[in-house]
Amino acid sequence: MGVDTGTKVYGNCQDCLLNEPNVWKHVVGVYNGTHVMTYVDALLGGRDRPGSIGALTGNIRNTPHLLAIGAQSDGLGSYWIGYIDDVLIYNRSLSEGEIQQIHSAQAK
Repeated sequence: MGVDTGTKVYGNCQDCLLNEPNVWKHVVGVYNGTHVMTYVDALLGGRDRPGSIGALTGNIRNTPHLLAIGAQSDGLGSYWIGYIDDVLIYNRSLSEGEIQQIHSAQAK
């Protein structure tokens, strides 16, 4: 996950333990105006991982590379190999409790 407010901050899914073959993961990226965070299976950063990718402030910039799911936004490589399902995009940051509720509902 990456966010660009003029100072780019990027995360790497390898850091989120997504490299387990044949295991579905629920992944959420959040930018709340002060930090970029990832949640894996409703846990901040996944199992035993720090979830805050970095401190960041400001509005998300309007650039030619706005959004990419399953690839780097600049289109220069690092493509996801596997399935991506049930993508949701919100116009606000979700709380940890909301992320846990969504994960619980989808796990049933």
